[in-house]
Amino acid sequence: MQDDPLQTVLGRLRHVQRSGAGHGAKCPAHEDQHASLSISRGDDGRVLLHCHAGCSPESVCSAIGLRMNDLFA
Repeated sequence: MQDDPLQTVLGRLRHVQRSGAGHGAKCPAHEDQHASLSISRGDDGRVLLHCHAGCSPESVCSAIGLRMNDLFA
C-alpha cells in the first residue's frame, strides 16, 4: 500500500471526480449508475467513505480489495 491511504483508495475506484472538499465516485459495492460514493479525509487523516445508497464502508473496502485498516495512515 502507498503511504497515502486516500490516494490508494482513489486509485482503485472508477469515475472519480473532485466534489467539494473531497471526491465522488461510483460505488464498487453495488451496481451504481451515478456517483453515489463520497470519499474524503477526516481530521485525523483517515479516509472517510460514505455510500449514499447505503453500502457499508466495510463492503466498499472489500469490493476494492482493501481492509478497514487500510483507511488509516
